[in-house]
Amino acid sequence: MKKYPLLKIALLYFLLGSLWLLAGAVVINWIDNQYPSVNLQGLHFFKNLIFLVATSVLVLLSLNYYYRKRFRTERRHRTELLLKNRKLKEIAWLNSHEIRRPLANLTALVQLIRPSIDDHENLIPILDHLETSVCELNEAVIKMNNQTKELEE
Repeated sequence: MKKYPLLKIALLYFLLGSLWLLAGAVVINWIDNQYPSVNLQGLHFFKNLIFLVATSVLVLLSLNYYYRKRFRTERRHRTELLLKNRKLKEIAWLNSHEIRRPLANLTALVQLIRPSIDDHENLIPILDHLETSVCELNEAVIKMNNQTKELEE
């Protein structure tokens, strides 16, 4: 029933109409017995007019409630999507800046190591820089993974 709000409104309308018919028939029979000279046709018209107005107001209020609730839900989803989109932009920035820089450093250091394999004195500072770049890359990947986990939540 939760997915079918208009069905709820139709059932409410049907129940109110049934109750109104029963109550109206009882009241009109009572009036007919108490006041035989009263025009029953006018009473039936007035009873039906009141029913149409009352049920129309109830249906409009029900529809108003349904669409307001739906609007709030859609607004909440839109806000969640905007927040997730912002996180994705942050992750993309991390990928393009924080991860690319250490990778470029690693590539350059590897190119420096190749000719320096026989020269051990020059190799030690290059390996230190290589280790620093590897640590930076590891931290950037951990940071990006943490932000991705936050996005899933």
